Amino acid sequence: MKQVWFFTVDKVGKPRGGNNNDSYDDENNNYIPVCKEQLHYRYEVQKMIGEGGQGLVLQCLDHKTKTLVAVKMLSLPLCSSTAARQRTELEVAKKLQGRASDERYGVIRVLDTFEFRGHNCLVVELLKYVNLPNPPPPTHVRVHCSVR
Repeated sequence: MKQVWFFTVDKVGKPRGGNNNDSYDDENNNYIPVCKEQLHYRYEVQKMIGEGGQGLVLQCLDHKTKTLVAVKMLSLPLCSSTAARQRTELEVAKKLQGRASDERYGVIRVLDTFEFRGHNCLVVELLKYVNLPNPPPPTHVRVHCSVR
C-alpha cells in the first residue's frame, strides 16, 4: 500500500496551459511546476533551482523526513532512445547509492526515484551550492611549494 505524506486540496495541480502532456508540459517536454503542489504524495515543490537539456531541478520539502531535497525531473521521453537513456541514468544512480554513503567517493546521494505524470524523477540530497556551469568562487586557496 502506498503511503501518503502530503497532498494538496486546492487546484494547484490544474492544467498550466502548456502544449504537451495534457498541458502539464512546455514545448520542450519539461514539466511546468507550481509552488506548493505535491509530487508523489510526499514532496512539496518550493521553487525551481535549475534547468537544462535533460529536464529541471526543483527544491522540495520531503514531508516524510522533514528535510529539503532536490528533485531532478527529467524531460518527458518522446522516443525509445531517450527513454532508454533515462532508464540507464536511473539504474546507474541506484547502483551508486551504496557508495554514496562513503564520503570519499564524492557521489551525491540518491534518496528516491519515482515517476510523476510520465516524468522520471530522482530525489537527491540538496547541496548548498551546486551549479556546474557556474561553480562557486574559491575561498582562501593556499598553495604550498617547496624548493629543494
